[in-house]
Amino acid sequence: MRVALITGALGFVGRNLTEKLLAKGYKVIAVDCIDPALVQSKANVEYIQSDLTSTEAFASIECKCDIMFHLAWAGVKPEAR
Repeated sequence: MRVALITGALGFVGRNLTEKLLAKGYKVIAVDCIDPALVQSKANVEYIQSDLTSTEAFASIECKCDIMFHLAWAGVKPEAR
């Protein structure tokens, strides 16, 4: 089974990409800063809660994946709204 890692996996694009990859037979490792307990778990999806604003957090994710989609972003700072 091929493995895909998606950062920002719980956002709009990440959720839709996860569905497409699952339909194609991938296992998905979904990384996001949102608590995965707030999301319904799915077969062949491993949720990892992590804030990727530091290289240490990103380096701590151990994954042997075939492809990676980096969709995470820091967001808009509250004072900029």
